[in-house]
Amino acid sequence: MCGRYTLTKSPAAELNRVGISDPPDIPARYNVAPGQQVPAVVNEPELNGRRILRSLEWGLIPPWMKEKDQNRRLINARSETIDSKPSFRGAARHRRCLIPGDGFYEWARRGSGPKQPYYFHLKNRRPFFFAGIWEIWDGPKGEAIDSCAIVTTAPNKVTGTVHNRMPVILEDDAALKWMDGSITRVSLLKELFQPYPDSETYCFPVGTRVNSVSNDDEQCIVPLP
Repeated sequence: MCGRYTLTKSPAAELNRVGISDPPDIPARYNVAPGQQVPAVVNEPELNGRRILRSLEWGLIPPWMKEKDQNRRLINARSETIDSKPSFRGAARHRRCLIPGDGFYEWARRGSGPKQPYYFHLKNRRPFFFAGIWEIWDGPKGEAIDSCAIVTTAPNKVTGTVHNRMPVILEDDAALKWMDGSITRVSLLKELFQPYPDSETYCFPVGTRVNSVSNDDEQCIVPLP
């Protein structure tokens, strides 16, 4: 799964490439966690599908869910079943999004102690997009929440040393294809669900400071000696 990520550098160039002109400044984040608001590129249905940057709550709430339950929020969607699971299939067809980031964390147990966090990023340190899906939830008390999940796939060799899943990372033409609203058959997008090349992926262990969502600073991504 992908349960924490970073956006430490401006993704303005990447946003421009997918049609977001003059994007706002996005504050650096070093420990983005589920339940928080995250920036995402969406095809806005109320604007004839025009692509915009908006804020979504990380942790998808299926539209049929009667109550907002933090314990049942879906932060990840498996690419292998995204078009068949009731919680995801509508969003996968009609409400795909791009979530800008430049790294993510995974945890592994090493020996008998607490799990060790690792930080993953591209070797060129360039920002990228996580493939995402989003939903509109209208609660019983009039709440309206737009929420999202990050799509995951099998790990590459680098991520596989720590965890058995990794987020789907998209760039350039792949990001544009994911956001093509004319494609409603998810089977036509399966080629995008490949693990990011291990030759372009780097990771290192970091301190347990990242374990607390209240910590969101550069110290979270400092490599352990």
